[in-house]
Amino acid sequence: MKVARCFQRVVSKSLTARSFTTYEDAFKASINCPQEFWSAEAEKISWFKKWDRVLSDRDRPDAKWFSGGELNTCYNCLDVHTATGYGNHTAVIFDSSVTQSRSTLTYDDLLRKVSLFSGVLSRKFNVQKGDTVVIYMPMVVECMVAMLACSRIGAVHAVVFGGFSAEQLASRIKSAQPKVIVTASFGKERQKLISYKPTVESAIKAAGYVDGDFACILYNRPEFEKVELDTKKLWFDWEELTSSAQPHDAVPVEANHPLYILYTSGTTGIPKGIVRSNGGHAVALKYTLANVFGMNPGDRWWASSEFGWVVGHSFCCYGPLLHRTTSVIYEGKPVHTPDAAQVFRVLHEYSVNGWYTTPSALRSIRQEDPFLSQSKRYREQLNKLRYGFVVGEHCDAETLTWLADGLPKHVKLSDSWWQTETGWPMTSSCFGLKGGCLPQNGVATPMGSAGRPVPGFNIKLGSTIARQATDHDEIGYVDQDLDRILVKLPLPPGAASTFWNDHERFMNFYFSAYPGYYDTMDVGTVDKDGYVYILSRADDVINVAGHRLSTSAIEEACYRDENVIDCAVVPVPHQIKGCVPFGLLVTKKDCRKTAEQVVRDAIASVREIVGPVASFSQACVVPGLPKTRSGKIARPSLANMASGKPIKVPPTIEDPGVYRAIYDALKQKGLNPTKPE
Repeated sequence: MKVARCFQRVVSKSLTARSFTTYEDAFKASINCPQEFWSAEAEKISWFKKWDRVLSDRDRPDAKWFSGGELNTCYNCLDVHTATGYGNHTAVIFDSSVTQSRSTLTYDDLLRKVSLFSGVLSRKFNVQKGDTVVIYMPMVVECMVAMLACSRIGAVHAVVFGGFSAEQLASRIKSAQPKVIVTASFGKERQKLISYKPTVESAIKAAGYVDGDFACILYNRPEFEKVELDTKKLWFDWEELTSSAQPHDAVPVEANHPLYILYTSGTTGIPKGIVRSNGGHAVALKYTLANVFGMNPGDRWWASSEFGWVVGHSFCCYGPLLHRTTSVIYEGKPVHTPDAAQVFRVLHEYSVNGWYTTPSALRSIRQEDPFLSQSKRYREQLNKLRYGFVVGEHCDAETLTWLADGLPKHVKLSDSWWQTETGWPMTSSCFGLKGGCLPQNGVATPMGSAGRPVPGFNIKLGSTIARQATDHDEIGYVDQDLDRILVKLPLPPGAASTFWNDHERFMNFYFSAYPGYYDTMDVGTVDKDGYVYILSRADDVINVAGHRLSTSAIEEACYRDENVIDCAVVPVPHQIKGCVPFGLLVTKKDCRKTAEQVVRDAIASVREIVGPVASFSQACVVPGLPKTRSGKIARPSLANMASGKPIKVPPTIEDPGVYRAIYDALKQKGLNPTKPE
């Protein structure tokens, strides 16, 4: 089937757009001449109408990029490639270790599916430019199809992670007020089958709606029993709708038209709806794939994340397709689906060239298979893998070294750092630029560093007390104390533009404490060569008798023992010092030390590396730590538990049962922890 395209007058890409091939040149140009730099990069995207201004209101936190320009993100992800002879090239590879299903889609295949579903949304349910669609699905290709279909018609999608409860989904429905909800029949967590329809129905009710207030489209997964739907209650079957649909053309939208809402947890309990605009997002992600990740069109890229998180948006769905890089989509866990070899199986089986993972995933593999014996047959054949990146939270040196030792020697690895708000990396090795990393294989950044600032991000250090930015002419200033990490305005393309329906909160939350800067709310240091060391969230700094200590630095010292594969340090009350750090240690399965020996060695290591000032004299061994499905340790709830404060278990915790084991361990240590609900 040939998909019609009604907009043929796409602005041609400049053949003379200036490219900077070295890191130093690119970084300096992006900071000193941001308009010229990003104008050249924007030329690599197809536009229906060229922008009037590259950057408007550059000194404002909500400055706009490419105002007046018109484009379509889906068009750049799919139509551009089919129109230039790449329609039969592989766009997506899907692999599910929980259902044992495999599939591939070419750009032609994906465009056909997306344009048909766009037609369903627009013609059947009257979803128009600016309308919202909530997507609540497991890690299946149809989630990507729904995202792209929304962008194709100018609708705004709000993808909600499939592991969220009805209460969490309800808060997002209430905020987004969607015209349509898209969901699936079932997901699967290891051996547990999860039915999505009852959760959606409960969420609709909890949000103050009733069946029939808006349409719900359900994708019946062929691997599971079919869910019968009642169209009188406005529940519709995906396949039945698309089988009779007509394709829809890409609709031009202004560059600052919202592409999606992505909700993150708020400290007040109200989720923050991060809004991403179309134009800057497309330019930034295409730039990232090429210059940061070092990917070429036609390469294969795997970001092991879920669509419901920012990595899933940026680097499972949009980024790879914008750069014509095949995206590998994996449904499964790093361990227990069925073993600890699956990550390396995927890397080998699909000849992956670039890989994005989390420290949590690596630690879980290390705990199950510390010598990587289960994956040996795959790891020995990873000749196509060039680059690996770690994201999500700080990766300790021991885990990164362990990974480097287990991969072929030619593979380069890098930690990286960014946030949902920024949409793409703020610091990393830049493997696509000369001089963008250390000249070595294995770990290509100094140990403990998350790399240097990525072009576009003018990172500064700010005093957490004086509430002002430290004025330095050059990145590379060495500050021995913990400092707030700030980004000098303007933020580059691709960063969040506002909170959904709450712009005042957005401006106050990130920009009021340090006028002229974006407050990352992380703390760390920058060395003389410009490498950034992210040590903690500002909330994770412990004040011990007047000394501000990073929990990350203490954890790093605990990891010096190869038997410790996971660790969380939290503050506990102290009568004299106010509070002192307490360590929760997880050991590998074949650990031959006693728990007492592990604790004793951890205390000695912290004393040697951090110093007596840490006052680290208490720790215990626990079977596991509470982690969200995005791989982050739920530190605030652990800190509250250890201090005897009220706790609320986050809804995204994979195994809430670990709280009980931690509670028992803390009681045995003489603390008075809060009992988990």
